[in-house]
Amino acid sequence: MQTITTTPHLPPSTSKPWTHYLTLDLISHILNRSIFHPFICFLIPLCLLARHWPVSSRGIVYTFSWACIVTLYHTLAIWNHRLAYGRARTVSLENEVVLVAGGGGNGLGRLFAEVYAMKGVRGVAVLDVRVPGQGAEREEWEERGLRWFQCDVGRREEVERVKNQILKEFNTHPTILINCIAALITPGPIPSLTTQQFTSTLTTNLTSHFNLLSVFLPSILSSSNNSGGTIVTTSSILTHLPTIHLAPYSASKAALTSLHHTLTAEIRALSLSHKVKAILVEPGQIDTSLFKGVETPSRVLAPVLDTREVVKVVTGLIDAGEGGIVRMPTYAGWVQWFAVLPVAVQRGLRWASGIDRALAGFAAVGIGDRGGEERLVGRGKSDAKREESSGSDDLVLVE
Repeated sequence: MQTITTTPHLPPSTSKPWTHYLTLDLISHILNRSIFHPFICFLIPLCLLARHWPVSSRGIVYTFSWACIVTLYHTLAIWNHRLAYGRARTVSLENEVVLVAGGGGNGLGRLFAEVYAMKGVRGVAVLDVRVPGQGAEREEWEERGLRWFQCDVGRREEVERVKNQILKEFNTHPTILINCIAALITPGPIPSLTTQQFTSTLTTNLTSHFNLLSVFLPSILSSSNNSGGTIVTTSSILTHLPTIHLAPYSASKAALTSLHHTLTAEIRALSLSHKVKAILVEPGQIDTSLFKGVETPSRVLAPVLDTREVVKVVTGLIDAGEGGIVRMPTYAGWVQWFAVLPVAVQRGLRWASGIDRALAGFAAVGIGDRGGEERLVGRGKSDAKREESSGSDDLVLVE
């Protein structure tokens, strides 16, 4: 038997100073595994008892009370998750067929596809307008069950065509849908944008995901499908914190998040929460070329996410049969509370974050100066071109 030594497409490793890794996420990680971890919290009063401290001493009372509070919090969080998303579905990777929309490049979607190919699933189907050419590398991945299907996901008829091809290839329908398609940013103030630019972004970010759901969701919800399935929607934290010069992107991602919540409500209405899981991913800036040229306002509070970390967290939920919402990095979990603050406080925090100043500079650079784009002629009704950045798997429609 031939030994396959293929490795996934990973970002190049670069040497960075230790201060680069000193972030809010690191601090949060340490705290969650020390003073906010039930085991560690209970270990402290036990150690004090081992040193023959009186049970009624303040040290014992305070540390034991803190341990009880932390344990109660974790217990309520577990119950909240279970009540919100239902019990976990049974995942058997050797029987799962994974569909990744937007995996033709070297970004998030490609990494999802290659990770699941190495996990030994039944098959991985990658849908994109661009597929790699024939070669030794493609043959090695195909031996692991990875298949590429050239498809404009923004057009329903093409998705239906590919559905039949996937059924013929794997003899079953996909059970895990991962949508990583995102339009390349066309930055600029609203008056400078054309209707074509706005609608093209909506088609890529929103309509493509709707097409996937309308075509593949019926087979996942079918009573004959005992294993159920998982749907992953990749949105953005800009849903909750829209910035200047990104109106089409922010609006489309907000609509995508709303579509996810509608999907979860319909799954609950059908009493299928135990077998069909939905995962919403709302990350901050990721190290793909989608936001190349944007300098994060604060590497401590808002570090740029490593693609591998995002994939690790999401695949962990999928493999465990869980649903949920993934917001990374740490600050992203707090942004949803931003809207409930007084408007004056919101404006003050927005100014202090520097997010609008960062995007203003990004708009000044423009698409033409960021480099790395490879153009493909689209097959839509308009004369728009479809671009796909060589550094990410983002499907692009620009005028």
